[in-house]
Amino acid sequence: MITVEISDKQNLSKIITIFKNLNKITEHVNINFTKNYMYIQGKCSINICIVELNLLNTWFDKYEIDEDSTVGVNCEVLFKVISCISDNQTLVISNDNGDTIDIEFKGQNTIEKKFELQMVELEEELLDIPYKEHEVDIKISSATFSDLINQIKMFGEELTISCTDENVNLKTTSISGTSNIILNEDNLIEYGIEEDLKLVSKFGINYLHVISTFSKLSSETNVHISKDFPLEVRNTIEGSWMDDSDNEDNEDSNDFNDKNMIRFFLAPKIDD
Repeated sequence: MITVEISDKQNLSKIITIFKNLNKITEHVNINFTKNYMYIQGKCSINICIVELNLLNTWFDKYEIDEDSTVGVNCEVLFKVISCISDNQTLVISNDNGDTIDIEFKGQNTIEKKFELQMVELEEELLDIPYKEHEVDIKISSATFSDLINQIKMFGEELTISCTDENVNLKTTSISGTSNIILNEDNLIEYGIEEDLKLVSKFGINYLHVISTFSKLSSETNVHISKDFPLEVRNTIEGSWMDDSDNEDNEDSNDFNDKNMIRFFLAPKIDD
């Protein structure tokens, strides 16, 4: 038996944002409910982008799980249903071990709405993604990160990221010309790089743009880069009940399932 509720307006907005944009990466996902957290892992159809979402049971207004359970959902359908919620309503998601997911919107002096969604059977096994210390660590305002990716997307399909002790260079090239965006420590919240390292990596802009659409979930975005490894982007999912110490504890822990967080892994482009 699963029963989870979200009534906080800010957290409801974040759930809507998550499923609105998750569909741009993967059509279906398994939502894994354990007694301590809700966990989702999905990947794109060409296996270059992976997304992981973890929300602790304390993030929800109500979280009751009799035993660990997995429910498969269509991301687009779930977004359409959740977006039907009205102001001052609580979102209730439940499953009584059957083959449907029950979604209810309820609230005082509001129109009650109920939906029943057929579960999707997915055979995919979860990937075990180990913690990695990266060569370059960047913390940037989420609004700035989103704005820069939106601008870069207009000028090319491939982004070259060059990192040195002095700055981070974002370069795109197209038939129309070349654009360069140079970031230094004054433009970033934090910047760390291995001593004397000069790192150059290339990534597809389309998936970076999708990743940037999740920036509304937090005020800061963490970007981690290592040569010949996937780019890692992390967003701590802030809630109205969280304070700065909660965010710091989430980010510093190496165990992803200790966090309220969404993170992405994007494979680098390899030169022929």
